[in-house]
Amino acid sequence: MSTDVVRFSSQQLTKTMDQVSSAVFSSPQSDVLQWGPDPASNSIAVGLAHSPTSADSAKWGREYGGMVSLYQATRSSETSRMADHLPWSGGDRLNYSGGFCSSSFGVHDSSNHYYVVTAGHCGTRVFSNGSNTVGSTHTLLLSSGGYDEQSVTVTSSEGFVYSGCGTCTNGVSIVGHDDGVVGEALCFDGSVSLQSCGANITAQNQCVHFTNGDYTCHLTLAVSGTLSCLSQPGDSGGPVYFLDSSTTATAAGIIIGQGADCTKGWEMPISSVLGPLGVTLD
Repeated sequence: MSTDVVRFSSQQLTKTMDQVSSAVFSSPQSDVLQWGPDPASNSIAVGLAHSPTSADSAKWGREYGGMVSLYQATRSSETSRMADHLPWSGGDRLNYSGGFCSSSFGVHDSSNHYYVVTAGHCGTRVFSNGSNTVGSTHTLLLSSGGYDEQSVTVTSSEGFVYSGCGTCTNGVSIVGHDDGVVGEALCFDGSVSLQSCGANITAQNQCVHFTNGDYTCHLTLAVSGTLSCLSQPGDSGGPVYFLDSSTTATAAGIIIGQGADCTKGWEMPISSVLGPLGVTLD
């Protein structure tokens, strides 16, 4: 029996992968399109938007030694909230056996592990989107009088939220987070009701007894100023945000449920999501 000898151990490559991820997150490099382990070359393969130059090789070599290999990558295109792929976005349909929910935002923890966020009452699941597996429940927070949220482990995620129709490719980039105050206008954006803006915050830090028996606190109530639907079954876990421009938005929370009718929506404010889950927006 032959044994293959590799130059770098899996532990060394994992450490390098984390270092590269941290570098890209802390100072986004527009020329880095993708990166990940490559068993064939026993390295972390880093795809650049251009053909690697000798200067690129020297720079990456100084920082990571021979544990990084460079190549020219093709920028991945967005698909849609109903048929997405890596890196996972907000506003995606999250299918599971017997039902579906929506994703809100791509996040990561201090160790650069990636997740998407959805509602806790969606349950401990393995989620899919189109023909692709998204991931499985990592941390679920759902208790009487407490929070209603969960992180779903994924290979990679991004700070992008779909804002168009089910098969549309358009969306917004998330550039920050803010819970907002009473009187401000939000957008709800679940995978069923889709984007509905002009929802005014009318109450904060509320506790609600939902029809499924759950008692959930920390909630914000918004009411549509246009009488459009903010939340319906299947929107749970979807993103709520302030629309800053046609291409950017500020995360405000995640959809939890509807009020007396679908023109009234309950959302968990973003500060009550990120802190308890121990994550940061992508």
